[in-house]
Amino acid sequence: MSISELVNNPQDFKIGDKTYKVSRLSLSEYMATAEDHVLSNYRKVMDSIAKMLTGKEKIDYLVQAGKETPDGAELNRLAVAWGDSMDGHKAILRLALNKHQTINDEQIMELMSEGSKPENAGQLELLGKFLSGIKDTPVTETVEKKA
Repeated sequence: MSISELVNNPQDFKIGDKTYKVSRLSLSEYMATAEDHVLSNYRKVMDSIAKMLTGKEKIDYLVQAGKETPDGAELNRLAVAWGDSMDGHKAILRLALNKHQTINDEQIMELMSEGSKPENAGQLELLGKFLSGIKDTPVTETVEKKA
């Protein structure tokens, strides 16, 4: 492991004609973001159902739903699944990029769109590997183009 990997120095990542600074997320940053999303989504669904109920039925539902709030291994499983989704990819990418520059949702979509172009094939995959901490994945690595 190099010194820059140990201190997680930002690296330049170029896609299309834009260059971004990026550094890896810690496991705690990743999981905090993913778990927060899962719990927030659970609460939104719980609240929307509760709005349709009244009286004792509403109270009973909220008590039961509160008891069934994901935690422990289930919360971990749901957080990892969310991280593997398109929404998870966008959020984690935004979090990693916003450490060094301000990036909004529209710019994330532009970056992902640019990354899907044939001339940029493989660049987003490299970035994903870099962010996930896959050893020896410099974000500046050149992707071999297939003829």
